[in-house]
Amino acid sequence: DPVTSFPVSATDPLGQQVTLTAARWFDHIVLKHPELSDTDRWVPVVLAVIRDPLVITRDKSRPDRRCFYRPVDDFGLRYRAYLRVVVEDSASEARVITAHLISRLPSKEILLWSRTV
Repeated sequence: DPVTSFPVSATDPLGQQVTLTAARWFDHIVLKHPELSDTDRWVPVVLAVIRDPLVITRDKSRPDRRCFYRPVDDFGLRYRAYLRVVVEDSASEARVITAHLISRLPSKEILLWSRTV
C-alpha cells in the first residue's frame, strides 16, 4: 500500500513552500528517471532535500528555477551521488519540476543558499 498521498509539500530554508503533484511525480519524474520509481522511498527524500538541502542554486538556463542538492548517502544509499530537485517559482507558487540523481555538483550555477556546517 502506498503511503504517499499527493500533493505533498515542504518548506525550503528560505521559507518558501514547495509542492509536488502526483502528475509531476508519475508522468514526468518516474517516467524519465525510473531509478526513483519507488515512490514511498523517494518522495520523502525529495521533500527532505527541499527542507534541508546542502546547497540551493539558480538554474543556469532558467532564471525562474532553483536547484536543490543533497548527497544521497545522507539517506543511507551506499553510492556517491546527489539528488537534484528542480523547483520552478511563479508569483503564486513554487513547484517541483523534476528530480534526478547526478554524480557531482554543477560548477556553473549561481549559489543562492548554502548550509552552514
